[in-house]
Amino acid sequence: MLETPIRNHPTVLVARALTLALILAMVSISYVIEGLYEFIVPMVGLFALLMVVFVIFWAKTTICATDMELISEFNFIMHKHKAVPYNKIASVNVVRTLVNRIFGTATIQVNINSAVNAARPEISLCLKNDVANKVRDELSARIYGLNYTSEQEYVYESSIHLTNRDAILHGIFGNSSWFVISSVFFTLLSVVVIFMETGEDMIGLISTFMLFALSFVIPMVALILRYYNFRVYRLGDTIYLQHGAIQLYKTSFKVNKINSVRIKRTFFARLMNK
Repeated sequence: MLETPIRNHPTVLVARALTLALILAMVSISYVIEGLYEFIVPMVGLFALLMVVFVIFWAKTTICATDMELISEFNFIMHKHKAVPYNKIASVNVVRTLVNRIFGTATIQVNINSAVNAARPEISLCLKNDVANKVRDELSARIYGLNYTSEQEYVYESSIHLTNRDAILHGIFGNSSWFVISSVFFTLLSVVVIFMETGEDMIGLISTFMLFALSFVIPMVALILRYYNFRVYRLGDTIYLQHGAIQLYKTSFKVNKINSVRIKRTFFARLMNK
């Protein structure tokens, strides 16, 4: 599928534009509130300039595959050539964010254990969902030597039975127990102080709840959505893992690529014998 060099799907530019627009909009809110409208034009200019840079990087970055390695190449003013041999690949991931699902695309992420940051993909490629699945199957065949197809992945039963209730409990109590206790305590304390000093200070109350949402509620919900519909199964020496409610995540890796396995039991998890 990748014998001919290809580019990322153009919708990656849409995703970057949305992210950039959100960041600049949040920065511009303070200018609008203070009536400093003259700063809005530079913000629009900055947005246009960065989008030009994104388009150049998108147009000048290609990815292809040979019998021995996966190659990413950038050629504009400077030349950057990155080659990842198949025997160095630790995992092949398929991620479908909300933007991916809206536009019918998927992002293939290739990780290697020897990278400085093993969690950061060495090569990332966004394609139409059906093409991405075929590329993933082809890479899996070359890396793991398995005749595996994405269409049959739901035929395999999960080796571990984890319900969505477990995902919810993990989202609530999977974080540090001190973090959970301190977040609830200081939020309740702030609410009590607000009502004792000025019962009509709604701005302070709203700020407190926003801080609580940003520090506890939103991370908790994000963790629940991340591990929703969790499945894991093994074919030969390869482990396949899937999860996600909004952002769908699939990964596969060989058992001998695992560096370590850690088990963490928070205080509340221990109380529930989890």
